[in-house]
Amino acid sequence: DQIEVEIPAALRPKLTDADADGRITFYDLNASANSAFVRDSNANAFIDAEDLLADPQWADGIDSDRNAFVGDFFGWNFRSAADEPFAPNDPRDALGHGTHVAGTIGAIGDNNRGVTGINWRSSLMALKFLDNGNSGQTSDAVSAVNYATMMRRDQHENVRVLNASWGQSGSESPALRTAIESAGQADILFVAAA
Repeated sequence: DQIEVEIPAALRPKLTDADADGRITFYDLNASANSAFVRDSNANAFIDAEDLLADPQWADGIDSDRNAFVGDFFGWNFRSAADEPFAPNDPRDALGHGTHVAGTIGAIGDNNRGVTGINWRSSLMALKFLDNGNSGQTSDAVSAVNYATMMRRDQHENVRVLNASWGQSGSESPALRTAIESAGQADILFVAAA
């Protein structure tokens, strides 16, 4: 889970690994043992990435994992257009499709909330490059795939699968093909919608 490597140094020794898996994840941040170190700023009854981005104690502007992506707690926004409403370290999905698919993959079940995913104990990384109209630049998609590969190779994050439920119009992109092949060489499965 990506949050582990971006935890501010002042907070790291104070946090409790509530599920004893050797990492601090959102499961741990939602445990009562860590309630003094997180705030539910969006008032949705649980601690999520939006809460960390809104908290200056967490969003301290320091690149703790030294990967050149400051505050990448849960992914990155690669959309390079000027009309993008979210900051680079905020890959929230204004359209809703990515959130829907993420829920299908990893929503926690048996909690009377929304949907149930196929894997209740998964960690998801959000990589955004599409706008609210579901269009984007292939170069931004390449950057997103390369980021995931870098996180696996250089940051030793357990990135296993890239779910690419987006299409591409026009001709094949050699740069995107190379990025996907590099991800495969890093033992990342690239799953595409067709």
